[in-house]
Amino acid sequence: MRYATFDENGFATAFYAPEIFGPMQLPVYGPVPDPTDEEPNPVAPVIGETPNPAYPAGCVEITDEQWMELVSYPGQRQLVDGIVRPFVPVPPPTTLGDYTAAIAGMLDAKARTRRYDNALSIATYVGSGNAAWAAEAQAFVAWRDQIWAYCYAELAKVQAGEREQPTISDFLVELDTQFPLTWSE
Repeated sequence: MRYATFDENGFATAFYAPEIFGPMQLPVYGPVPDPTDEEPNPVAPVIGETPNPAYPAGCVEITDEQWMELVSYPGQRQLVDGIVRPFVPVPPPTTLGDYTAAIAGMLDAKARTRRYDNALSIATYVGSGNAAWAAEAQAFVAWRDQIWAYCYAELAKVQAGEREQPTISDFLVELDTQFPLTWSE
């Protein structure tokens, strides 16, 4: 058996071993009785226990197995409700930049389905002398404009509290469902 202290997130801050610090509780002795014929060298009786000052307040008893896991994976394990668990960091909140990058990636992917490098590349063909390329570019640019107009309208709803913020993957599915791109043939 060992002991440890933990921070407010359940990460170990220190370890204590009884073989080094002694027992967690120290005996409290009463007065030594007077010697008698039966007991010429009396010993003071233990009348209670007191916390060992070598152990700080908040020290928690842990098993040797828990101790081994905590010291083997520093910063990667935490004590939660008496159980050592792998630490799973909370992902940072999704930013506007994350949405913008995902939507731009979706646009680029759509352009690549027609063998263009990306969304910017296909948009440059709007005025092309090749009628097929110009038609593809015009269809793409019209679709792209619908996508971004919708995105900004939905962003305003989220910011106004009129809509829950969707996950990026859910929003991309929403865009794909509501705005299918029809290429001119």
